[in-house]
Amino acid sequence: TDSSGKTDTKEFEINITGESQPSIVTKELPCGVYLKEYFYQLQATGGIPPYLWRTDEKGFPPDLVLNPDGKIFGVPQESGKTDVYIEVHDQADQMDSKGFDLTILKELKIVTNTLSSGEINKEYRSSLAAEGGDDSDYHWSIVAGGVPGLTLDQKQGILHGTPTTAGHFSLTIEVKDDVQGCNEFSSLVDSKTFFLEIK
Repeated sequence: TDSSGKTDTKEFEINITGESQPSIVTKELPCGVYLKEYFYQLQATGGIPPYLWRTDEKGFPPDLVLNPDGKIFGVPQESGKTDVYIEVHDQADQMDSKGFDLTILKELKIVTNTLSSGEINKEYRSSLAAEGGDDSDYHWSIVAGGVPGLTLDQKQGILHGTPTTAGHFSLTIEVKDDVQGCNEFSSLVDSKTFFLEIK
């Protein structure tokens, strides 16, 4: 209404978004394992959902795909670390972006195939070896069986001691790699059964 008493009306549409723009809340991408199925759902908040997710021209490692709905999936064909760039867009074409490290690990495997035989009441020592994971902090243990008088060094993977009983023994040895810096990823594990003769 103006000073002369004339009146006019008009309708307006107001969008309440809750936040000025969407925000990617995913902090880290979980590690994957070479030739093992990978799946992760990216998360965002704010803006006007549903969201549209994109990456740049570099994209993801071979055979990993980012879906428009934020799902990352596939079977990695290469191991290593890749820098990936991710964008999220809302329905008002507002966006947020973030860079991530995506690590694909080699599968953890015990590569030792046999243990040398030993003699009763004589010092014994045999080393085990593994490869894969992040190669930094393996943890070794005997999970079944054993040889009287022998113990396994948990850090070095060395079976040692003085056998007290002759015979043929079986023991199942496990190696675990507690992977650091991988969101929602705890450890890789492998195990193998060995047969050991003490004469």
